[in-house]
Amino acid sequence: MNISMRSKDKPIEIVNLVAAACLFLAPWGFGFTSDWPAAWSAWLAAGMLAVYAVASWRSSSGRNAWTVGGEATIGIWAICAPWVGHFSTNQPAMWSHVMVGAAVLLAAALDVIWPHMHGSRMA
Repeated sequence: MNISMRSKDKPIEIVNLVAAACLFLAPWGFGFTSDWPAAWSAWLAAGMLAVYAVASWRSSSGRNAWTVGGEATIGIWAICAPWVGHFSTNQPAMWSHVMVGAAVLLAAALDVIWPHMHGSRMA
């Protein structure tokens, strides 16, 4: 199923790649590389998000349900990771995850909702 008709227009992928880069660099930028659960969560989530964004970018059919669903799942993980990984007391790590996760989840939600708001049909 093709979520949106914008195969040439890639703003969601750009948002996700920027979000992935921010989350990947956050452990160094905010100084939580020594907090292994937080750092590894950031690196793994960023890597997975980048893979989904690149896969969606390179897809000839545009964004589809599996890429949007995968990105949304990574966004949910990033939001929940500080509590699941027991690093919610590390404020820089917690907020890095929550903010990036919220941005990714919002981008995925808008990608699903936007065509309906503007009269486009899902293919």
